[in-house]
Amino acid sequence: MANKVIENDPLTPEDIKRATIVTEGKPSWTFRGYHVAYDTPAIAQTSDAHPKASRIFITGEAHVKYLGREAYDFLVGLNSALIKDNMGLDPLFVETRRNTIRMARFDSKFVWKIIEPNLLFKLAQEEADRLSSSMDAKMMDYYDFYESFIHHLRQHDGAYNVPSIKRKMHPDAHFCATYLTCLLLFNKPGYMGVHVSEYFSDPDTLESLSTFDYYTLTPGEQKEAERLKKKYESVAALTNEELFFAAKLFDEEKGKILDFKTDR
Repeated sequence: MANKVIENDPLTPEDIKRATIVTEGKPSWTFRGYHVAYDTPAIAQTSDAHPKASRIFITGEAHVKYLGREAYDFLVGLNSALIKDNMGLDPLFVETRRNTIRMARFDSKFVWKIIEPNLLFKLAQEEADRLSSSMDAKMMDYYDFYESFIHHLRQHDGAYNVPSIKRKMHPDAHFCATYLTCLLLFNKPGYMGVHVSEYFSDPDTLESLSTFDYYTLTPGEQKEAERLKKKYESVAALTNEELFFAAKLFDEEKGKILDFKTDR
């Protein structure tokens, strides 16, 4: 993929705009913003010097429990150097209230080309292992980890296999199951405005994922899901109809998935 890189110094808003690296194709699921050329040294040096801190380069966001405190602090410390060396450049690594580090600019189609291939695959495999996935990171189908992960789940478990929630499960589990269902059925992240990397980096998501049973949609539900996919395939964001369908599959009181009874 061809990249456009224009660099200039000193940095002004117009210089940063000209130094923006625009990759080809539609943005990936984990995309948060296009990089500027001045991000390259920080990414390259981190991947060489700190493998644990480099875990963030797979998805653009990672929790302190996964990075480790030393790696977390290392990334925060990089901001000082970046801002000092490139006045006018916004911080690349941002601390969130959820105890994660988030890359304010993250485009996997740019970042992954900077990292040495063997390290890239090792880091991606660590993320797959964190999710208790059998996915082989060297066989990813997309330039995005989570889109590849969801594709693997569909291939492994079936196109209409979705999570079910048990009676009186925590409300977070209901949210987690609905979000995952939107990914599995409609290939669309962003349920309730939550970024896919924010969703998967949350330790509560991992806890919920480990408790789910899975259920194959009834023929009627499959037919309705297909109708919605075809109707809204040209719409990038989740639509209200898709959201409603995914949310209504779950009934916390009955502890099972509802049947939409659309066989007619």
